[in-house]
Amino acid sequence: MSTPLDKPRPIERRGYRVRDWCAAFDTSPAMAYKMMADGRLPYVVIAGRRFITNETAEKLLSDGE
Repeated sequence: MSTPLDKPRPIERRGYRVRDWCAAFDTSPAMAYKMMADGRLPYVVIAGRRFITNETAEKLLSDGE
């Protein structure tokens, strides 16, 4: 049973904002936007913001893109 004094659990992120993806993958925003424009970096738009899903990031890592 939870009480108001319990710490909230951390939220599991399901994707990255562009700047967070760039920081995590040590690349520039210009490169990320170029990859999005040519289709190499799929993304979704939610409330006007671009997000790169965890699945996309993992696929890039496994494919060696």
